[in-house]
Amino acid sequence: WSSDVCSSDLLPAGAYAATTRVCPEAAELAAEYSASVADVSNFTDGELNAVRDADPARYDLVSVRHILVEDEDTAKDILAQWESGARTEDSFAALAADNSTDPGSKDNGGLYENVYQGQMVPAFDEWCFDDARKAGDTGIVATDYGYHVMYFVSRALNPEWKTAAASSLASEKLAALYEGVTPELLDGMKYID
Repeated sequence: WSSDVCSSDLLPAGAYAATTRVCPEAAELAAEYSASVADVSNFTDGELNAVRDADPARYDLVSVRHILVEDEDTAKDILAQWESGARTEDSFAALAADNSTDPGSKDNGGLYENVYQGQMVPAFDEWCFDDARKAGDTGIVATDYGYHVMYFVSRALNPEWKTAAASSLASEKLAALYEGVTPELLDGMKYID
């Protein structure tokens, strides 16, 4: 870092200006964070698994089928139709193709694959990522779009889960590092009006 980069003359009002002595510490902090995010191997399997185990749904992908209709009575009728029939995923898909108003999934039997948590509207998302949810579960979910007759297909571990868990760990590591270095960094800085 040059003294020009660290100079308070180049910083906008409201920023903390660091002395030249502090800038190498900030650069080292940034480099350590970047290295920890860039490489999953900086963390043990135990550390990564602990992060996943603390919030498993965050690292899962689900596949669901749904039939979108306008009103609750229609949703109940369709679910009752499925329950009195073969009660299979294929029979649900056929009902979706015949009854759903969702143009994004109607043609494939109402199927949404590899849905990650937070991708869908909250009520839909909550139903999908309920910890007790298992293959073959059905239900009705109300959203602003209408009523969804739901069929849970499967849950799978996101293949990128280790990268996401490593990113969480790296953020925690940076926060701890920053907390420890902050008093030292603030010494020698001044607030620019």
